[in-house]
Amino acid sequence: RWVSSSGATQGTEFNVSADTQPSLYPTVDFGGTTFLATWDCDCPQGGTIRGRCIPPGGSIGGLIDLTAGGTEVRSSAAYDPGDATLPARWLVHFTNHGGVTGSDQSGAFVTAGCTAVPGVFPIANSPIHEGDTYFGGDIAFLPSRGRYLSVFQASDDNAGLSGTNVQELDRNGQRIGPQVSISIGGNGGEANAADNDAGRFLNVWHRDFNTILGRLYEPIRPAANLTTMPGSQTVRLTWTNPSTPDFTKAVVRAKTTGYPTGPADGTLVVEKAGSPGSTDGFAHTGLAGGTTVYYAVFARDSGFVHADPARTTGVPYGRGDFDGDQDVDQADFAYLQLCLGAQDVSVIRACVEADIDLDNEVDQHDVNAFRECLAGPGLPPGC
Repeated sequence: RWVSSSGATQGTEFNVSADTQPSLYPTVDFGGTTFLATWDCDCPQGGTIRGRCIPPGGSIGGLIDLTAGGTEVRSSAAYDPGDATLPARWLVHFTNHGGVTGSDQSGAFVTAGCTAVPGVFPIANSPIHEGDTYFGGDIAFLPSRGRYLSVFQASDDNAGLSGTNVQELDRNGQRIGPQVSISIGGNGGEANAADNDAGRFLNVWHRDFNTILGRLYEPIRPAANLTTMPGSQTVRLTWTNPSTPDFTKAVVRAKTTGYPTGPADGTLVVEKAGSPGSTDGFAHTGLAGGTTVYYAVFARDSGFVHADPARTTGVPYGRGDFDGDQDVDQADFAYLQLCLGAQDVSVIRACVEADIDLDNEVDQHDVNAFRECLAGPGLPPGC
């Protein structure tokens, strides 16, 4: 039944499910121009997730069968308005009793045109129980961050533990990082909403039959202000760590064939612990001069969830060309001479480029390597 913005009922009741079998646990979500209602149908027995689109003031849409396994219950939906890269659609989230542990969280998509996208995919299917028939989970979408958040009851029968977990998902419903526990103890009954302006979610759940608890969850934000400065066989990177409170470290990856696609792709440059909002950096040494290096910096939180990457490129100068004028001459030797004798260039950062042989000190071996390149002003280096 429709209810006006002032709270007044409008018109008469209408049948949304129109099932011949029992219909249970309805939920509804608005998708910009129409509503999507989903529910559990005992069709013919057990659980099947069904839905219908309901446009404001229009006729009820056709029946949408999202699952056919007979083991799915307690659905919810969240709408992604879409952009140039992905279409607008709903992610429908539900408990799947046909999962690996007999109780998992799964999902399926419904297009903005109200048709089911074939294929059910796992959201949370670890060896513990995730959700059950009585305490359903929930899903919400954060457009500003391009992330869904699934929240559900989690219980480990062997350990005798229960609580509330969350799982971040990208816009394709793929998991980002591991499940994160936000509460130990309680019965579940989770709900979840997104604050797009603040870039965070609010989760609520019932601890017992007298207490409802809530907690804010903010997905880790990306690093910012990523820049590079070239040096001799070196690229110096600087960035600003995100202000997300549980930020722990920045993971820097590099490739020479294109940007790293994830926090395990490419060459690990450094994992740099830091504090939220601080400025940090690192000198990437031992590089081939003139080669473009593609960098991605992934901020990580305490739950080992990584943010979307900050990306940039750097092109190091050749060996011995400390001033970047494309020759190796006495001006370059002056820098090497100032650093000669430095014993720990990982600490004496100004001399990191002078450590040509990468043994963490500047000595005669570095001078010898420099001499191989010395040619004079305006001349091609000799190495």
